[in-house]
Amino acid sequence: MAAGGLGRHRLALGASAANTASRRVAERAGFRQAGRFRADGVCGFAGEIVDDGVWCELLASDR
Repeated sequence: MAAGGLGRHRLALGASAANTASRRVAERAGFRQAGRFRADGVCGFAGEIVDDGVWCELLASDR
């Protein structure tokens, strides 16, 4: 996060733990996994699958 950027010291995102593509994109962008939420969300059209979630963060000091 360069000077004159968003002016934030931390960016965060959440994703399904099963969504490896989203997690890879976040890692390539410099995000680090900060936590895991067990049985965090319901996935699927009928809401039949309860999935874990992950929390990722990118700090200004990480760059």
